Amino acid sequence: FDKWLDVTELPIEAKCIVMNAETLSNITRAVEEGKPVIDKDITVIGKLKSGNKPNVFLQVPVGTPIKDLIEKSGGIDGEYGELVIGGPYTGKAGDIEKDAVTKISGGAIVTIPLPEYKGPLGLLVCACGANEERLKDVATKMNAKIAGVVDCKNIEYPKGKGNGPGKCKTPGE
Repeated sequence: FDKWLDVTELPIEAKCIVMNAETLSNITRAVEEGKPVIDKDITVIGKLKSGNKPNVFLQVPVGTPIKDLIEKSGGIDGEYGELVIGGPYTGKAGDIEKDAVTKISGGAIVTIPLPEYKGPLGLLVCACGANEERLKDVATKMNAKIAGVVDCKNIEYPKGKGNGPGKCKTPGE
C-alpha cells in the first residue's frame, strides 16, 4: 500500500478499511439478523476487589449503568481516583453514578487515588498521549497549580487545523 495518511485523513483515502473484531461481528449481525447495534462488548479493570484481571462483558445492552458492571466485577476496592471511560490512551473521565454503556464504550478503568501534587506542574501535550484538556483535568484533580502547557517538540499539527489532533514525528512512531 505504501501510502502515508495525513492526520486528518481516514483509511478509506488509502483504499483501506480498518475494523476491529466487534465491528465485524456487528456487521454480520446487521446483515444476517437485521440487528442494529444495541449492545457492546466492554472491559472493566482497575482498583477492584476482584484484583487486576480484566473483567470482560460481552453483548452488554447499550444503556446499562457502568456502576452495575463495576459491581459485577466485585466492586471498587476502597478509595479510588477516577473512572476512565474508554482506554488509557484516549479515555475520558466518567461519573460512576451517571455513566452508562454507549455504542462507543470500550472499557471502564477504576484508577488508584490520584496523589496530591504540591507545587507548580508543567504539562506536555503530545500526539502520543493525552490531550491538553485531559491533562488539565488530571492536574486539577491532583490539586496541582498548572505552571504552563507546552507542545512536544515532535508534534506536528495539520495546516489550517489549529492545535489538534496532531501527529508525532518521532522516529519509530
